[in-house]
Amino acid sequence: MTQNRKIELGSFCFVLIMMAFFAISYVGIFSIYDEYCIYLVTAVLLYCLLRMHCSPFDIVLILFTAIYHVISKLVNGGGIGSILTYFCGLFFLIVFSRALFTEVHKKVLKIVSCIAVLALAVLSLLYIESYWLLYRSSSFLNPNTYCVFMLYAYIIYMCLSDKLFTPGNLILTAVTIFATFNYRSRAMAVAVIMFCIMQLLGPKWRTKGRMLTLSLILVVVGLAIPFVYLFLYEQDVSATIMGKSLFTGRELLWQNMLDAFEGDFVKQMFGLGSNVDLGKETLNIHNNMFVVIVNFGFIGFVLYIAALIHYILKACKNVDNPVCYKWFSMFVCTMLILGMSETVSFWAPDMVFAYMGLGLACQKPKEG
Repeated sequence: MTQNRKIELGSFCFVLIMMAFFAISYVGIFSIYDEYCIYLVTAVLLYCLLRMHCSPFDIVLILFTAIYHVISKLVNGGGIGSILTYFCGLFFLIVFSRALFTEVHKKVLKIVSCIAVLALAVLSLLYIESYWLLYRSSSFLNPNTYCVFMLYAYIIYMCLSDKLFTPGNLILTAVTIFATFNYRSRAMAVAVIMFCIMQLLGPKWRTKGRMLTLSLILVVVGLAIPFVYLFLYEQDVSATIMGKSLFTGRELLWQNMLDAFEGDFVKQMFGLGSNVDLGKETLNIHNNMFVVIVNFGFIGFVLYIAALIHYILKACKNVDNPVCYKWFSMFVCTMLILGMSETVSFWAPDMVFAYMGLGLACQKPKEG
């Protein structure tokens, strides 16, 4: 693929990132963006795919996935939106693995990311004493929404920084961690702290084998989380973390999910579909791996995890490069760690960030 074509792909990705950051600035704008962005993103990504060269693996995976989703919709009656979301994730991986940001793109991204972190950190101060009041107010979004965008902005800023441990970066890190606690977003706090820890690891730990093993372990842990969570709930374990109870409703959602699957082989293979009623107005499983299984069953999950592992293997070949390692850390801390209790890669407004780290980690920068 030519350099100009890669820059063209990078420009489209840049626009989608800017739109996502702009949408978070006002509740009314975000509501519209949340509802319609999946169709816009799908159109943009399809155009990008037509303008690029896809590998044989990508072509085969897309064809198999398309055929399967036609069958799954007939079986479980899932919505078109959930299928588009699935495909967008796959398309983002392919596009980001080949997209190239110009120096202008990088500078603007860094400036916007810094502004977003600081603005959302200031907003977090309002949630210290008025958490539920603001949560229910039509003037503000769910604190987890603000916090996840702040997390992405912080990590993008750090990934685009030549030097991580400057006074300014350390201050921004402290501000980000402080704000996650204000938002009472436990999963986000774990993700940002884990990102910082990964940057402290020495070169001997940043090997292909260790990063691949870490990724696979986190996938397994992500699948085990609902079962562990339900076990603690059944044991009547009581704990308060960051001002919130350990159990905030996910336990009921996960139990309903398991009950719906029990003893039904067809549902287990093809999923429950996005229109299933599990006791929530919207199908938010709060677990990145299980949202695939619920929507598309174990067959859909195998296709999804095959794509993910394929690109993880490509990215792990580059982790000896500091730039690629930072982007790979973004993937680990958001998709795999944050994804244990959130559905980050199946929520249209932030999908561009969910797959960004892994896709860019697949590109080894030219030396010098």
